[in-house]
Amino acid sequence: MRNNSITLLCCAVVAVGFGARSLDAQTARSPAGKIVNHARPVEPAVKTAFLPLPPGAVEPAGWLRDWALAARHGITGHLDEWHPTFADGWKGIPIKAPGANTNATGWPIEQSSYWLDGALRLGLVLHDESLIKKIRARLDPVVEGVNKTPFGTSFIHWRQGYKPQGFDSWAHSQMGRALVALYEGTGDERVLEALVKVYADYPVPMGHVSFSDVTGLCNLDPMLETYSYSGDERIFQRAMQAIAQPDVARDIQAWSEGRLAPGHMVITYENIRLPAVVYPWSGNPHHLQATLGAFRWLDEHHTLPYGVASGEEYASGIGAFRKTETCDVTAMLLAASWMYRILGDNDWGDRMERAFFNAGNGKRARNRSPRALRLR
Repeated sequence: MRNNSITLLCCAVVAVGFGARSLDAQTARSPAGKIVNHARPVEPAVKTAFLPLPPGAVEPAGWLRDWALAARHGITGHLDEWHPTFADGWKGIPIKAPGANTNATGWPIEQSSYWLDGALRLGLVLHDESLIKKIRARLDPVVEGVNKTPFGTSFIHWRQGYKPQGFDSWAHSQMGRALVALYEGTGDERVLEALVKVYADYPVPMGHVSFSDVTGLCNLDPMLETYSYSGDERIFQRAMQAIAQPDVARDIQAWSEGRLAPGHMVITYENIRLPAVVYPWSGNPHHLQATLGAFRWLDEHHTLPYGVASGEEYASGIGAFRKTETCDVTAMLLAASWMYRILGDNDWGDRMERAFFNAGNGKRARNRSPRALRLR
């Protein structure tokens, strides 16, 4: 599970990390330039400090703009031209790639949805119509496929009636985030309709929070974002049922007490945010304390000077010769941005800046052109 473009970092910081206090509704300039209001009809149990402006409301300038343009002209803007995983992922057609299943699921849909999420946000923050058009040509068929099927419980619309599980459920989480970004950036109601159709009937339980393997619980943030925009109570109930599973509740309690075991680092960062993501809606302080406890554990045992934990696929402790994978940096920024959004504590902004300008920049320097791309 390698995020092949570090430029997703730029999207994470510019599109998610820069937030504004909510007055009454989110207001953003769409790519067409008109104002789109995304009123949140559902209030969380606990007020969050920030609501992020939709991607495109803030346009990068200076150094960040240089970075974003380099991403646009480099790997992020052209990844589909270099490998069939990104050219054909989520089209429902067989892909000749490692880890691909004959029914067009498996590893490619995870990788493709990571790219679609990041590239869409990049296009929106740059107001780059050509990049937005390229990504929408891949996301719109998913939306249309979900909306026209009588079942609609899966973004994998070509498998009618399929209820996602295991790895496919994990891959749904990145597609869910991409579609949330599409709705926030454009206000297209068809996108929200598809999100509701899938998440209102999404199978529970969705998985675990251990760090040994990927989990469908990573759908919790796009699920709850969808709930916040739609108010569909079925989505809320499924999210609360998923986080309340006995094995999940047991692990959450252990995290709050600092009892964690090393595992795959990108999975660790993906998972530790989940209790905190639920906290504003559940109002359960144990959910927030679990994520804070997990971050403290990482700080003490694994975090390196540039602000991201060691991850040589797996957590590898602190030391002069420890290393961090590119995907760990992106996952760390996503987790930290949620904490900044919920708590409003500037420490989380400092953490993001430290990681982005140090760990992220180091990874970028070694992977500057599409020809440098390495795939499994």
